[in-house]
Amino acid sequence: MKMVKKILLGLAASAAVLAFVGCKTVDDEEGAIQGKNNDYSVTYENTDTENNYRAYKSTNLKHAGGLVKVTFDEPDDNNFSKMGVLFDLHDNAANPDAKDFFIIGLAGSSTYNFYVSKFTNVTDLQADNFGTELASNPAVEVPYVNYGVTLQRPAAAADGSISYYVYFKANTDGSYDWAILDTTDEVVADFEITENTTTASLPQGATVLKYGTTDAKGKIPAPTPALTTTPQNQLAVYINVIKTKTLKGKWKFMDMYLKAEEIEE
Repeated sequence: MKMVKKILLGLAASAAVLAFVGCKTVDDEEGAIQGKNNDYSVTYENTDTENNYRAYKSTNLKHAGGLVKVTFDEPDDNNFSKMGVLFDLHDNAANPDAKDFFIIGLAGSSTYNFYVSKFTNVTDLQADNFGTELASNPAVEVPYVNYGVTLQRPAAAADGSISYYVYFKANTDGSYDWAILDTTDEVVADFEITENTTTASLPQGATVLKYGTTDAKGKIPAPTPALTTTPQNQLAVYINVIKTKTLKGKWKFMDMYLKAEEIEE
């Protein structure tokens, strides 16, 4: 049986388990992100004329990876608002009030629509760039794909929406494989994330998108010293709605890699 069907596809037994196991990490003052388990959505108008609105909402359980369909319902070349996926989301070791995570961010625009970064010591989600410019106790960013690149967009669906499939998986040493794919639900229907770290672990039949001439895939390096156990932390969906703009879209977790039995309160 496909792993996601065992974990988060809303089967009665799974729902009963999830009701008792785990808790979400939520930082969404406006309640812009709706949903649970492996389906989330956003319809949010940012009426603020000066500030963007950032928010995230995590899944119930800790996982080491996933395949997430990210859909922009109304892609707009003049709207650079982001939908994204956070992974390896956990408390900062030195400051339990701060968060560390990796992020893959996407926009519905045809330019300036993609980045991959690691953030540590995030204490103010609403601060510019997660607080890296704060005068006191700033967050730290390590970019893997810089802001401002242009990712190839998949063809629009009949309703005008566009969907990216975001793949990421932790390895035993703490490194992460990632890729942004053009595919369909039918192609990935029987896909399972495996222990493989080769490109063969991606869904067969899916196309890796490009930014410029570069494939949108890579490996985030292991920490120093390297780990000896595959990390399992929370996954989350993320939004950054640009001032005066509206963001409509949804996320669907198609598959998960490794599940913790329970998470700490």
